[in-house]
Amino acid sequence: MSKTRRPWKGFVRYMIYNYPHLCREEEHTGKTADANLRELPEAKRRQLEAVRQAIDAVRATKNGDAKLEVIDLYYWKKSHKLYGAALKVGVSAHTAIDWNTEFMDLVAKNYGLI
Repeated sequence: MSKTRRPWKGFVRYMIYNYPHLCREEEHTGKTADANLRELPEAKRRQLEAVRQAIDAVRATKNGDAKLEVIDLYYWKKSHKLYGAALKVGVSAHTAIDWNTEFMDLVAKNYGLI
């Protein structure tokens, strides 16, 4: 991957880290009696959908499950740094970094940042 500037990087990382929380929030609002009145706010819904679409896109690629395992360990379980997640999945640290960059770019694109 090229070393292009990504001024939106911090916001995209926030969206990815926050994904499990937004899933729980969506599930909770869907179970309320007035579900139509209690949808996720537009900004949160867009963030949730940007990450969901990236997950679906990555899952459909070669090594998609391994890529998502790296993302899961790094962002959502917070149990590994990228290097450790790479070791656990059986790829090089460089590959894990590339997969992370690919995922972040997809989230940014889905959100409309690029």
